[in-house]
Amino acid sequence: MRKTGILVRMARAVAFMSTTSCVVVMTLLALIVRPGPVQAQETAQAQMPRARIVEDTSRPRPSNVEAGVSERLRGALQDLRQLEPSDQSNLSPRMARLDTLRNRLERLDREVNAGFDAVAGLLGKDGLPQARHEEALREYREQMAALVEGLSAAQKSRGPEMQARALRALAALAKPLPEERPHRRLDPRRLPVDRVKDTARKPDLKVNAAVRGPVAAAFVAPQPADLEPTEDVQITPEIQALAASLGNSPLAIYNWVHDNVEFVPTYGSIQGSRMTLLTRRGNAFDSASLLIALLRAANAPARYVFGTIQVPVDKVSSWLGGTESPEVTQQLLGQGGVPNVGLLQNGVITHIRVEHVWVEAWVDFIPGRGVRPGPGDTWVPMDASFKTHDLAPDAGLLAAVPFDLTGVTNALLQNAQVDPVLGRVVGMDTNVAYDSVEQWQQNLQEYAQAFVIPSTEDALLGRSAVVPSSARVLPASLPYQVVVRASAVSVLPASLRLGVTLTGYASNLDRAFGSPSFTYHVSLPALGNRRLSLTFPPATPADAQIIETARANNASSLPVYLINVTPTVTLDGATVASGAPVRMGSAHFLDVRLEEPDGPVTVPYQVVAGDESVVGLNGDGIAAASVQDRFSHVPADSAAENLQQVALHYWSQCDALDALAAKGLKVHAVRRLSVGLFSTPLNVAYLFGTPRSGIYQSRIMDVQRSVVGVAGRTADLTRAFVRASGRAGSFLEGSVFDQIFNRPQGRGISAMQLLFDASVGGIPLYHVTSSNAAAVLPLLAVSSAIKSDISTAVAQGKTVIVPGSEIQHDNYRGVGYIVEDPETGAAAYLISGGLAGGGLFDCLPDLVPILVIILAIILIALLLWWLWPVIAGGLAVGGTAGAPALAAAVLAVVALFVTAGPAYASSGGGGTGPCTCPPCPANPACEVDVVPPSRPHWPCPADHWHYQIYNQVPYPDCRCFLSSRLFGGCIPPPLPVPCPP
Repeated sequence: MRKTGILVRMARAVAFMSTTSCVVVMTLLALIVRPGPVQAQETAQAQMPRARIVEDTSRPRPSNVEAGVSERLRGALQDLRQLEPSDQSNLSPRMARLDTLRNRLERLDREVNAGFDAVAGLLGKDGLPQARHEEALREYREQMAALVEGLSAAQKSRGPEMQARALRALAALAKPLPEERPHRRLDPRRLPVDRVKDTARKPDLKVNAAVRGPVAAAFVAPQPADLEPTEDVQITPEIQALAASLGNSPLAIYNWVHDNVEFVPTYGSIQGSRMTLLTRRGNAFDSASLLIALLRAANAPARYVFGTIQVPVDKVSSWLGGTESPEVTQQLLGQGGVPNVGLLQNGVITHIRVEHVWVEAWVDFIPGRGVRPGPGDTWVPMDASFKTHDLAPDAGLLAAVPFDLTGVTNALLQNAQVDPVLGRVVGMDTNVAYDSVEQWQQNLQEYAQAFVIPSTEDALLGRSAVVPSSARVLPASLPYQVVVRASAVSVLPASLRLGVTLTGYASNLDRAFGSPSFTYHVSLPALGNRRLSLTFPPATPADAQIIETARANNASSLPVYLINVTPTVTLDGATVASGAPVRMGSAHFLDVRLEEPDGPVTVPYQVVAGDESVVGLNGDGIAAASVQDRFSHVPADSAAENLQQVALHYWSQCDALDALAAKGLKVHAVRRLSVGLFSTPLNVAYLFGTPRSGIYQSRIMDVQRSVVGVAGRTADLTRAFVRASGRAGSFLEGSVFDQIFNRPQGRGISAMQLLFDASVGGIPLYHVTSSNAAAVLPLLAVSSAIKSDISTAVAQGKTVIVPGSEIQHDNYRGVGYIVEDPETGAAAYLISGGLAGGGLFDCLPDLVPILVIILAIILIALLLWWLWPVIAGGLAVGGTAGAPALAAAVLAVVALFVTAGPAYASSGGGGTGPCTCPPCPANPACEVDVVPPSRPHWPCPADHWHYQIYNQVPYPDCRCFLSSRLFGGCIPPPLPVPCPP
């Protein structure tokens, strides 16, 4: 009764009530829930290959003492800036503070000079140049001398006014040092996780300018280019082998592509023929590229044809896999970027016109009709992307066994303290909530077993299967009306090909004036699943030798002030662009320009010279086959390839979850061009604003653009999907690192993980809006930059979920927070520093980008798909009317982790606290060795005892192992006696 009263009072006090927030709660609830109704899938998961790593934890690691010196210097300078007196009547306290600060600076100066001396010794030992070292030492000593002189002036000043002037001069000298990586300011107008705007282009009813030209006659002979490979038509050995296995028959090739390639409603060339064959999915352009590649491999000339087609709306719906209404059908095409327009008759959409691409092939049509290979005589139109689907409903599992959302909400809030005015929740009992989920799992399992519901996606989610082609000969025409036909082309125009351009700048000033250090463009079909990297190799052999010397001598850090590096773009390790050398540790700026047929988008990044980064792109979905192919062909034996695997796994798992959530919510979703930067960053320590030292100690991802197209019956459903997509993606920003690098689940950080850790750790979570921001912001123990983000966001109508203070998560300290547009579900899932992502922060630093050797692949082991879509679908139009938005929003964060298991939930996700290992088991009991007089033992002539103790490999390995048998001591008679403790 008390709990119900709380909810009622909250409901009355809070204006932002929303049942759709409850949809999100339970949509996320099934992300990593343990197997319930499907025992066969549990067995399959157990047999799934896991990632194993080889990591050398025994060799010496850098101590990075310079970072501590830099931090203490930053603190001393901050104290100096605060010395200017407001009260000039009493000088004694200020004089005492001046003495203390002078002593601090002198101690720091001694440590810094010792560090410089150590570096000079290393340089001299290997005969390396010392000019840069001497220049850096001179600059440091000049700045430190100026500070000490200013302190002396303040100490010697007589009278309040003279001392005030001296302190103001001192404060000017003690200017703030730059942060290692400045906080990335949030732009609430460009939230990283978003849905495509509903502004669909109309099809070109004249002729697309890119393909304008004379219409080819049906009997005009082909050109040599109609048999050549192109950037989109890659004729690989696999494609040649497939064409040969199909007898090089144009009809068999057409039927194979029609029946085996899933249609994706996006626009433009994204994958090319190789990736389309590999993933067996693609849009009209990619399907056409694969069909052309197979035909050309079979020595049948083929080309692209563009135009506008008109199709009855019911056939378009079936083409898209089954949509609920003509409006949803048209919306889905628009969300995928496909130009389309609906044609009305009596106020009802009856047909849809679509800008489209298909294929013409020069085949033996008279009289062969394309059945057999051979010399051609006619250009025959083919469209293997256009198909119909056979639909079947799901098994109705959730309808029979509904989830008690009210129960789990009440369980979480039973002992929680809720303040609806401040939007604050603290003390949610996640262990109690787990019981509710476990009981529901049991009910699902019993029902599935009783009614023999099979463990297949078709049974649980419904089926949408391609109706196979029944063509025994090639048809003479297309299965729709062609309204406008443009010219046929052998090569796709560049304007219809998606791509990316990387532009680097040595400074923000260079970026403002358009003066790049390097520029590189590559199309997505040419890129495929290859690795696109930004790296900073040593500029000269002497620079490389300094790095090697530091490693060989177990230096505490890299002396980055001595090293020049070259910003370099590589494609699978081969240099494709580079800029002028820069100082290691300096800021560098990268613009990632994403190019689509409907216009470009630029995503800006700031990196540090020395970072190892991979640009992870996702055109219209990353299939598991693409991940497996990359792993099978490229050894993951470098830091860069580690990051490529992280990028591919992350996008593949995001897309898999999105597809499942879309089925459960009864919406339709497509991935649009998205990007993240996956890096091993160089952590830099500064002296007076100059990079001094650096180490590598983490891996991070910064996903600044994750865009989906989604169409559904209502705005509530599309909003729920965007929220589910964003929150699952945020969870994966930490989880994927755990999977790839074989860490316990919860070691990686993300906004979702840190919010969960805060909740489990008893830190209040706040739901900040424009109505309560003024009251909440003073209560938050977070950085001023994060508070500024929150103020900016709520002023523009966004809401924010943020913990009341920072938390310690392994070697990371910071917060996770979510900025959301409540109207659309678009959001930014951020961690301290403004990073839209997550990472893995190791306790052991290194002097080169962190590398582990991945020996076996992970294939989405945590995606227990049969529960995710079932819950999402059942709650799409429901929810608990009593749960206010602030509680529902916070529960959405916590519920994802509750279902990971009782141990995971009670441990705070497995990642809180310092970098320590769990304790080893108790040492085994000692053994008594009874020695007969005929067999004396040294040092005891008679009976003695042995013991063993557990030792432990340092973090992160944490393995426990028993030492060899140790001698314990001689045992005086009589026997037996207990072993000594």
